[in-house]
Amino acid sequence: MKWPLFGRGRTTTTKVEDAPAPPTVAAPPAPPAAAESAPRRGGFRFEDPEGSETSLQAAAPPPPVDDLAAVVRRKTEGRRPGLRVADRGVSPMMVAGMRERAALYRLAAEQRAETAPEEALALWRGYLELCPTDGEGWFVYGQCLADGGELDAAWNAFVEARRHAPSHAYAAAALGYLCQARGDLDGASRYYGQAVELAEDAAPLLESLAEVQAQSGCEAEASVTRARLARLRAAD
Repeated sequence: MKWPLFGRGRTTTTKVEDAPAPPTVAAPPAPPAAAESAPRRGGFRFEDPEGSETSLQAAAPPPPVDDLAAVVRRKTEGRRPGLRVADRGVSPMMVAGMRERAALYRLAAEQRAETAPEEALALWRGYLELCPTDGEGWFVYGQCLADGGELDAAWNAFVEARRHAPSHAYAAAALGYLCQARGDLDGASRYYGQAVELAEDAAPLLESLAEVQAQSGCEAEASVTRARLARLRAAD
């Protein structure tokens, strides 16, 4: 079922094994016991209350606990290739956002409309799940459904198109066409009339309206529409 106006308008995954746990850092050995009489050179010397002397070597304060993991990584990097993700042939992957994914769905759907209509319909559904307020998207989706003979689903799609894009003349005309296909000439005249008011300079819409008016026996109205169509063509 083809309406003349419809002409317009291996996924692979890379398994990354768990990186081995960082090596256990052994606690530093306890300092040797201080001699009873420590040398003066390189140390501090003091006498306790009982008169014995003890030497304390100057030592740097231990690193903060928060920096311990960084110290271990710095000292072990380059020695354990298994710790580096790049050494395993894995590279960062950019994940498409919602807008990019929606654009890809729509582009693929438009490209497959003629050669793989079922696949195109699935892609349009995926697109409209991401962009449910795109009136033009609903209209094109309805075109695909109508071309495939799914007239009830196409009707719902065109209704959605008008809800999100009230000034979409061809969505109104599409509803008129479906009414005409069902034999509802009054509904067809009403929707085609709305389409003509939204796009007064669209000759194909005037032609369709005049045809339906004549089919329904409204010759006077059909004559007015034909005269309007003649003036439009003369102005071109």
